[in-house]
Amino acid sequence: RRKKMAYQQPPPTGGYGQPPPQQGYGQPPPQQYGAPPPGQPPPTGGYGQPPPQQGYGQPPPPQQNNQLWSWFQAVDADRSGQIDEHELQRALSNTGTQFSIEAAKLMIKMFDRSRNGKIGFDEFQQLHGYITQMQQAFQACDKDRSGYLSHQEVHQAVASSGYQLGQATFNALMQKFDRSRRGQLSLDGYIELCCFLGTARNVFAAYDTQRNNAAAFNFETFIGASSHLCQ
Repeated sequence: RRKKMAYQQPPPTGGYGQPPPQQGYGQPPPQQYGAPPPGQPPPTGGYGQPPPQQGYGQPPPPQQNNQLWSWFQAVDADRSGQIDEHELQRALSNTGTQFSIEAAKLMIKMFDRSRNGKIGFDEFQQLHGYITQMQQAFQACDKDRSGYLSHQEVHQAVASSGYQLGQATFNALMQKFDRSRRGQLSLDGYIELCCFLGTARNVFAAYDTQRNNAAAFNFETFIGASSHLCQ
């Protein structure tokens, strides 16, 4: 049974009801395409590069959200300048909605440009915007305000985000993320599914060199790509 944990710092004013940044629903963070194909070096400043370190006691960089920065400092328990999935889970659960550790792991994976299992403040800001979008999309599809999306509602939401999935593929996804086997998803399960799709698209884009929604894999490259989708 998950325990709700309190923090000295509240979530940023407005919580997750603020308008999202100008970025399409369900889109991955800018310039994030997962791991490059084997044998190709990562782009400068991209995959494999550590995020900028932000010292404590310092003001946030210009044009960044002061309240979000204060919240980030409050949940960064070890004062490392980065947060892991456990710190993220506690931070998100403090908004009043319980998030599973699996959801936190997938969100870290999707926004972790340095691939060290943690995110810095810049990545945290992008993640905050992404969660805002996901919650708004969830609420728009939750017609009966039950706090859950039915199998059909999730399929419609996924299709509206640009993922055209066949019924068999979608059923496999629902089986993976509907851990209660109720044929419906709560907010954290829905975000897990969206993060998985976003990460899959990022990884696939690294192999889709012609940008024609197709990629050729041998066994080795398939294993390499698949490893980035494992939790």
